[in-house]
Amino acid sequence: MGLVVVTGPPCAGKSTYVEVNRGQGDVVVDYDAIARALGAASHLPDGHIREAAFAARGAAITYVLEHGADAWVIHTSPRAEDVARYEAAGAVFVQVDPGMEECLARAEADGRPAETAGLIRDYYAAAGRGKGRGAVERKSVVVAFKADGDTEGRFTGYASTWTREPDCYGDVVAKGAFARTLKEWEAKGQPIPVLWSHDMSDPFAFIGTVDEATEDEHGLKVAVSLDLDNPKAAQVHRLLRRGAVAQMSFAFDVAEDATVTLEDGRKARELRDVSLYEVSVVPLGANQDTSIDDVKTAAETHLTAREVAALRALLAAESASEEEEADDNAGDTAEAAEGGNAKSRAEAVARITEQINAL
Repeated sequence: MGLVVVTGPPCAGKSTYVEVNRGQGDVVVDYDAIARALGAASHLPDGHIREAAFAARGAAITYVLEHGADAWVIHTSPRAEDVARYEAAGAVFVQVDPGMEECLARAEADGRPAETAGLIRDYYAAAGRGKGRGAVERKSVVVAFKADGDTEGRFTGYASTWTREPDCYGDVVAKGAFARTLKEWEAKGQPIPVLWSHDMSDPFAFIGTVDEATEDEHGLKVAVSLDLDNPKAAQVHRLLRRGAVAQMSFAFDVAEDATVTLEDGRKARELRDVSLYEVSVVPLGANQDTSIDDVKTAAETHLTAREVAALRALLAAESASEEEEADDNAGDTAEAAEGGNAKSRAEAVARITEQINAL
């Protein structure tokens, strides 16, 4: 797997993201967990506990970098020198960012210390936060799905739009920002890769390709095909169809940007020329404006959750009835064949139930 550095504001869900995605035996370097192990009673310890936790975290990171251990490092906002060390070790960067308002709401709901809200606001207000430090930038977008039956595993939508409403990073994208990079991809004769959660260390995390990417009046429209022969891609496809995963993220570098004043007087960073590296399906995202228009599947026989529950109940009742009938006839030689038929029907019910559980 290698090294994965998970960044993002306080209360973004970084620890949860790591817990969901980590493998058995992976090292997890999480300051909050270390501080709790050292006796911290809150998320913002001070004094010797704070200093000891930072020292232990630094030692753990150094060990991981020197020994090449499979590891997840949670690092809210790494400095330039930290990014350089991580990149030298071949790290993959994942940004978990649900947006400032969501982070503030989580801080309040979790009963975090009062200072946490200020730290969240400072994170978003920091000029150039996480940008221009040698690390590839990422933007996450919420996506919506509608079933279609034309081509299995294919979906289309807008990866970016020209809206003048700044995203959670305070950015807007100028029309034409992707023109150069799309021409470069076309000249290479290679498709833009589609990954699961920016994971470049796992070959199976390369779950598909962008078939077509064009700029129109609304934004950057992409058509994506998932490689359903890849078990990870097939699972992502199922998650997308169910709505369990509904967000995407795009890795890029900024070639040209500028600070602009919007019509309402707010300042924003306008992205005017970007280099696109990959597109990822991710569990968490931030931007609320971009959407996926449709997910195409091989068939239209999708059941709703209520329909699946009703069918399960019906099958359970049928199975119980058949088992009772088989028990009643167990000692009757004349009806042994009927008992065998009941058993066969019960086995068929079990197989159908297994298939429903896979929906």
